[in-house]
Amino acid sequence: MTQRTDRLRGLVLRALPRLRDEDGSALMAAFWMLVVLLLVGLATSYSTSTEVQLAGNERLNTQLFYLAEAGVAQVKRHLDGLGVPLTGTGDDGTEPVLVFHNEPIGAPGAVSGFFTAYVDPQARQEGKPTKFLAITVRAWIGDNPMTKIVQELVGQENFAKYSYFTDAEIPPSGMTIWFTSGDVLRGPVHSNSQFNINGDPIFMKEVTTTAGSLNLAGGSNPDFREGIEYNVDPIRLPASTALLRAKAQESDGLYISSSATLELGYDPVTEFSYVDVDQGSGVTRYQLPQNGVIHVDGAAYLEGTLRGQLTIATSGDLYLTDDIIYVTDPRIDPTSDDLLGLVSEQNIIVDDTAANLDSGDETFMCVMMALNTSFTVDRYNQGTPRGSLRVIGGIIQQYRGPVGTFGGGGISTGYEKDYAYDSRLADNPPPSFPTTGIITTLSWKEMDPSYDISSNVF
Repeated sequence: MTQRTDRLRGLVLRALPRLRDEDGSALMAAFWMLVVLLLVGLATSYSTSTEVQLAGNERLNTQLFYLAEAGVAQVKRHLDGLGVPLTGTGDDGTEPVLVFHNEPIGAPGAVSGFFTAYVDPQARQEGKPTKFLAITVRAWIGDNPMTKIVQELVGQENFAKYSYFTDAEIPPSGMTIWFTSGDVLRGPVHSNSQFNINGDPIFMKEVTTTAGSLNLAGGSNPDFREGIEYNVDPIRLPASTALLRAKAQESDGLYISSSATLELGYDPVTEFSYVDVDQGSGVTRYQLPQNGVIHVDGAAYLEGTLRGQLTIATSGDLYLTDDIIYVTDPRIDPTSDDLLGLVSEQNIIVDDTAANLDSGDETFMCVMMALNTSFTVDRYNQGTPRGSLRVIGGIIQQYRGPVGTFGGGGISTGYEKDYAYDSRLADNPPPSFPTTGIITTLSWKEMDPSYDISSNVF
């Protein structure tokens, strides 16, 4: 544009001597032509300056974006390192937490800058089984007034997502427990140890292990449909059921102070869901708690039919005395909203009751977690084969527990495994079911620079 303007100016100046002999109108035309050229030059200079300024702003905007994203990543690493859900500030523990303040940061493609970050820990989603977190980051560079705010909504990954999880595959007894031919695991699988495989089991979803290899018996050929990842970081189990005990002791929970027998029930006429509790002096019927959490201090004996969403935790062993089923079977109707979580600080045991022995096959619709030590079968290594052990949900345990013995190509004692994954558990856990501490991103957005990042998101 500048070169073109110079050429036009030169042509006009060369024409001026000839215009002196013309009348005044010609001279006036030349004058106005010069004025126009001057204005064009000024406009060109302003346009060039504006383009340079816009380019600088765009570069700064990009750098701020990279810094804000790096800030979010640093916050998530901080949350991952906590290993437990973040507790908010304020009297009710729901106010945002300042996790970084004027923190220096750098990012690829950006000059060094600073960021401040708040985390909204509860997201005010009362009554929902999983609490989400909102990470809000403001980034800036030096004294420049431009800032960038980004916000990610993240959730604590829930143990309920696993169809099978162990901290160790070999229990303290040293007995090797194998995955064998005929085993089909339909959901995500993880172990903080090495898998033992004898035969051709099938794993339908992703498999992860902290080990660098498999312990394969001769001729074994496991089928990992979505692959297996080795040498991953360990995922630690909760130390106790203390958080669930606290939920049960709230006004809308149900806390049982000693060992008890529990039977879940549903009246289709009145549409009333209940639990019958017997602590040794008679049966008391309770409506299912509003917050969905029951805690028993001691051992519990459980069976029945569930309509609704519930988590039952015990400080002692949890015995399954007969079938536990949902009113609406999710295998038949995927819209079922019946969900059950079981968490024991000790073992979860398929009890050697007459009901279990007489029926042969046993069905348990739930996701269960045995913190110390296992999901197992009482007298699994005695008698004759009992049938199939059907679990529609998931099994999380410290050590892998035996449910039977095998030999000669089939089950010798105990149960044959028939485990079906409840895919609803991938993103819809039972109420207050324990989380892994791992943070996963649910959504992302850029906020207006005037946004107060210290405020609650919800």
